[in-house]
Amino acid sequence: MSTPRFAIIGAGPGGLTLARILQHNGMQCTIFELDQNRSTRDQGAIVDLHRQMGQLALREAGLFDDFQEHSLPGAEAMKLIKSDGRVFWDEE
Repeated sequence: MSTPRFAIIGAGPGGLTLARILQHNGMQCTIFELDQNRSTRDQGAIVDLHRQMGQLALREAGLFDDFQEHSLPGAEAMKLIKSDGRVFWDEE
C-alpha cells in the first residue's frame, strides 16, 4: 500500500503547522500558496494562540519552543507596521 500524500492549501500558520505534523508522522505533503513570497502582502498581524488549541498544535508539531522564543505573551497594543517601518495603523 502506498503512503498517502496530502495537498495543503495555504502557507499560513495553520497550513504550515499541519505540514509539520504530517511530516513528523512520515506523511508526504505539498503546500500550495497563492503569494510568491512572504513580502508579497503589506500586512502583519498578531495571532492569539490559545493553550488548548493553537499552542497544543504547535507542541504536536515540535514547534512550541520556537514559538515561545519569538512570541510576545500578553501583548495588548495593536499596531500595523509596513515593511519599511512606517506605522500604517495604531489603535491608540
